Amino acid sequence: MDDITIKEHIAAMAEERATRLQNEVIHVREFNAEVTRRLDQRIDYEAKLNNERDKRYAERFAAQEAATLYQRQVTNEFREQLRDQAERFISRTEALARAQANADKIDSLATRIDRTEGRSGGLDAGWKILIAVVGLIATIAGLIALLRH
Repeated sequence: MDDITIKEHIAAMAEERATRLQNEVIHVREFNAEVTRRLDQRIDYEAKLNNERDKRYAERFAAQEAATLYQRQVTNEFREQLRDQAERFISRTEALARAQANADKIDSLATRIDRTEGRSGGLDAGWKILIAVVGLIATIAGLIALLRH
């Protein structure tokens, strides 16, 4: 070996070890920086995804709220129409009572018409008989007058 003393050899080994440790520290720092950069990228990506997800959720929620509001409006309009119908239309019992009253009136009028037809039928028959009798008398008078001449 060269004439290196133990002290120099230990100093060289210590320097080499310090350089190796310094290189490892640099490597660990670079690795740590890369891991930190990747984690930051991942955090930014997740934050972006969450923001997009929140935005879509807000849009869906707003659409659902609008649909619910529209459904309530339609339902309220329908209820209002039913309420108006209930106020305007007569009840079933009242309708049945009116129908029965109309049926009674119709029966009464039918009876009157039957009586009137009976009377007018009798008068019609009377006029026919009267005309026939007058016609018969005129014919007999005409025959007698014709025979006397």
